[in-house]
Parts: sequence; C-alpha cells; structure tokens
Amino acid sequence: MKNTVNYQNKIIQDINKTIYRLMEQSDEERRSDVASIRSDIQSLRDLLYGSDNNGINFSKIRIRFFGEYELKLPKYGIESFDRTLKGEMYFKVVGGGNGFIDIKTNSFPDTFRIRLFYSTLDELKNQKGEAYLIYRRGTQYMEGDETKIQFKIIKKS
Repeated sequence: MKNTVNYQNKIIQDINKTIYRLMEQSDEERRSDVASIRSDIQSLRDLLYGSDNNGINFSKIRIRFFGEYELKLPKYGIESFDRTLKGEMYFKVVGGGNGFIDIKTNSFPDTFRIRLFYSTLDELKNQKGEAYLIYRRGTQYMEGDETKIQFKIIKKS
C-alpha cells in the first residue's frame, strides 16, 4: 500500500509540474502577444498621426519665442489643457506639412501637439506665424484657437 501511495504522489507531483510549465508558457506567450499587439497599434498610430513628415528631415527643433503666448484648448471631457510658449524651448517634431510643423515637448501627453505655421525653416530668421493646440484621440479631434506669434528657429537636428 505504501508503494501505491508513493506512486500516486509521484504522479500528482509530475502532473503539477507539467501544469506549472504549461501555465508559465501560456503567460509568456500572452506577454509576447500583448507586446506584438502594442507594437502594431503604435505602428498604426505613427501612420495615422505623423510619421509622414512631408519632406521635413529633422526630428528636434529649438525655437526662441519673442514674447509670451498662451495656447489654450477648450475643455475635452472634464479637463482643459493649455501651454505657454516663451523664451527658448525645445521640441520634438512629430509631423508636418506644407507650411506647418507639428511639435511637442516631452511633458506633452501623446494625444497633444502644437501646430506651428512658419514662413521658412531656415535657422536664425525672425518670423511671424500662427500656432494652436491639437488634441487627437481615436475619432476625437479638437483644435484650439490660433494665436499669432513671433519666433526664430535656433537649431534643427
């Protein structure tokens, strides 16, 4: 009888080890699937929201603003969002088009950006343009009021 109990105990231990390995493998596969899905989602976001820079061949820009300009976005949901442009600021270029670039700072959430209209992308030239905040999330799209600004592009990289 003792051998039968030991034999059954060994079988139960083997089954438990097999179940543990299967569960561990399933978790790893799930993690891999989730990582793959997240990567696909990010690729789609890049395609939709700004991987096409329309000939803009730089990803960072430093701009000096002459004066202080407050960009506001109307309430989206229960929050409002505004950003002040003043002095010399550093931005990441996240998109662009004919006569404008979409820029953001590291502190911006992924769904926000500033659209800046320019007359030239040459460095160290004083310019007048307009800027406004943009909010994009899924099918929601909001734009703030245009604000006239004066600025100079200090450096592009």
